[in-house]
Amino acid sequence: MTLLDTPLGRLNVKDTGTQTHAPALLLTHAFAGSHHAWDPLIDKLSRTRRVIAVDLLGHGESDKPKRGYTMPDQAHAVCAVLDQLDVDQVVGVGHSGGGDVIVAMIEHHPQRLSGAVLLGTPPNLTYVELPIAARALSAPLLGTLIWKLLTDNTIKNSLTKTFAPHFTPTEEIYATLIADLRHMTHHSYIHARRHVERYRKQEDLTRRTTQSKIPLLIIFGDQDQWVQPQAATHWAQTTDAHIQLLAGVGHTPMTEAPGATAELIINFAQTPQLVE
Repeated sequence: MTLLDTPLGRLNVKDTGTQTHAPALLLTHAFAGSHHAWDPLIDKLSRTRRVIAVDLLGHGESDKPKRGYTMPDQAHAVCAVLDQLDVDQVVGVGHSGGGDVIVAMIEHHPQRLSGAVLLGTPPNLTYVELPIAARALSAPLLGTLIWKLLTDNTIKNSLTKTFAPHFTPTEEIYATLIADLRHMTHHSYIHARRHVERYRKQEDLTRRTTQSKIPLLIIFGDQDQWVQPQAATHWAQTTDAHIQLLAGVGHTPMTEAPGATAELIINFAQTPQLVE
């Protein structure tokens, strides 16, 4: 892991895999996550090409600045990292809120993308089951108190809807997700979540990508309990994206079906279409 400077703060970066002439895979995690979200499939991905996994600003081991949490800001920071790594073009792969960062790259840095994969990323907030706990954490004064009093068991209980109803996470999976949240500050938690939501409110993500020629793959678990799987239909009806539903999978395809998810990403990235 390496900390690389950007104009908005340092990003923690994992750079691994096989060096080829094909575009690298850029992996961006969900809100309140880290690069560890990709641990279950990164070994398989890295056998095929270079893989760059980042901790977004405010997350993981990256800096937690006072500002820099808009989706364009996050995208600019990621592209600054790509510049330092001498990477011209990537296939962007984003999970949930990390998908919003990839969409911001489509809008502001399209030349950096030969393709984009969004996993469980809703086009707007109407498909999202917003947790009450997240709202409470953002409340003035009360939110600060709740943040200070959060126990590991409280966090663990709040994660149950992250997975398909029949999926039983290991204690290691829970420990990773709890650690990811613990790495955030209360400030970065509030502002990172607020800007993901604001980005979706300002304009539907499908409209943000409609004019793009960048190939797009949308992956959803049909048992997602945070984002209604019908969101995939919305993507299908309003864009030229290829849609893939994973049976029996919830909001974390990388954790619940790492083999199938890796295969979808690898197959999509095998013949990248370069943006003119």
